[in-house]
Amino acid sequence: NIIAMLGPKWKIHYYAHLQSINVSIGEFVNPSQIIGSIGDSGNEKGKPSHLHYSIITLIPYFWRWDNSTQGWKKIFFFNPSEMLLKKITQ
Repeated sequence: NIIAMLGPKWKIHYYAHLQSINVSIGEFVNPSQIIGSIGDSGNEKGKPSHLHYSIITLIPYFWRWDNSTQGWKKIFFFNPSEMLLKKITQ
């Protein structure tokens, strides 16, 4: 069970291994709304409940590319911890 939501600046917020989903396709949500609950769905069945969360951009940030292993993926993926901490400190 997953949710992929389009957020500001064309970023996709991806939530995986949900137990329940409380939103519908195309529904607008607000920051305080509960969109689902964590679980152990998919290939995590039987393991402790947890959430996989990632932030992906639809517009490539080419300057983030480097020569590390799979460094090309950095043009699409963001570290959620860095992004969320930036929001808190602003």
